[in-house]
Amino acid sequence: MNVPGIFDGIKKTVLAFLNIIDCPLMDELLVPGMDTLQDISASPGTLDEAYAKGLALGKQVSAP
Repeated sequence: MNVPGIFDGIKKTVLAFLNIIDCPLMDELLVPGMDTLQDISASPGTLDEAYAKGLALGKQVSAP
């Protein structure tokens, strides 16, 4: 939904969980209003950003 603060609760929950398992948060991609999007290809910027963040995470976790 496109509501102010929509991700506040889940962010706190995820951060608490990551703290418990001693895993730092590397990055985030939070896009409000996705529930109204019928086709993700209509938001190429979001797809590009998700790909770039996933690629960066993969490089970090596979680095020697």
